[in-house]
Amino acid sequence: MEEEEEGFIPMSRAAVHHPKVRWELGEGGASEENGKRLELLQEAYLEGAARLESLGYNGIDTFDTQLPVTAKRKFNLTEEEKNEKLMKGGITSCKLHNLALTVVNAGVVLEAMKRKENAVKENEKKKEKDGKVNELNVLDDAVFEWQSWVGKGRPMDKNDKVKLSQAAAKTIVKALMPRVDPTKKVKDYTAKYKCVEWLHGLNSWEAEMDVLGKEAGRKTKEMHTPMFSIAPKT
Repeated sequence: MEEEEEGFIPMSRAAVHHPKVRWELGEGGASEENGKRLELLQEAYLEGAARLESLGYNGIDTFDTQLPVTAKRKFNLTEEEKNEKLMKGGITSCKLHNLALTVVNAGVVLEAMKRKENAVKENEKKKEKDGKVNELNVLDDAVFEWQSWVGKGRPMDKNDKVKLSQAAAKTIVKALMPRVDPTKKVKDYTAKYKCVEWLHGLNSWEAEMDVLGKEAGRKTKEMHTPMFSIAPKT
């Protein structure tokens, strides 16, 4: 193997540790002597660009590179601020680097992960609750329409079929069909006559509605926590 020339640095990762590599202007960057040299180099560079511009060339826009300047990094984040930043955008090694967390065993990462997990659980609970609320609304609407029909004296049409509005018929079928006849699809019953025919095809649609009303009442109690409770007798 031939001897390396004096001053030659082989291309390896060790090159980044050379004193002439990664110098920056500003406080904490290059030493005073080398900093002055960098400033002179930058001035000469800009002067050269200006001379090209005076000759009619696009010097300023082409040679607009600026030497890097050190920036003050924020290391005094509180534990809460670190957790908030980790919560945003996921917990990754890049995120840790950007936060300048060189020591991660202080509980910050674990706390952020715990909060993320809790947030996911809370979101799942909310979705479950919203689903129950929507289901209860469907039941309540159907029971309301049925009770309204009963309150009007159970009106029938000329064909001796229950007399309901299209909206009322669809509302009742939407709540009742999945429970008593799940083989059928509610979306196929949008016309009033089809809904009425389906109701008359049941043994007793009013008996089914009575069961539905009791179910709605039970679910309502489950969804609402009582304001007052009676302590058990001792």
